[in-house]
Amino acid sequence: MPIGLAQRGDLFVSIAPWLGLLVVLILVGGTVALWLKRRYLQQTGASDAGFTLSDLRELAQSGQITQEEFESARAQMIARVRGAAEDAVPDHEGSSEGETHARGRDSSRDLDGMNQDSIE
Repeated sequence: MPIGLAQRGDLFVSIAPWLGLLVVLILVGGTVALWLKRRYLQQTGASDAGFTLSDLRELAQSGQITQEEFESARAQMIARVRGAAEDAVPDHEGSSEGETHARGRDSSRDLDGMNQDSIE
C-alpha cells in the first residue's frame, strides 16, 4: 500500500527534530575535539620548544642577558643540535667504522655552516 502525502509529512515531522539534534551533537563534538587538540598542542609545544637562537639574540640585544650569557647558551644549543644530528645518523650494517665517522663529520660541518649562517 503506497504511503500517502499526509503520512510522508508526518514521518518527516517526527524525524526532523532528531536529525537536527544529531547534526548539532556532531558539530558540538567536533568543536570540542578541535578545541581540546589545540589546547593540548599549545601546552606541549610551548614547554618542548625552549628558546630559539632568535629569542636569545633578542634577549642579548635588549640587554636582558649579557653577551657572555648569549654565547654560552648558543654553544649549548649548538651542542644539543649536533648531538641530535649524530644520534639521527643511522648505523648501517656492513659499513665500516670510518664511513660512519665520515658521515658524522660531514653532518657536523653542515651544522657549523648552518649555525654560522643563521647567527650572523
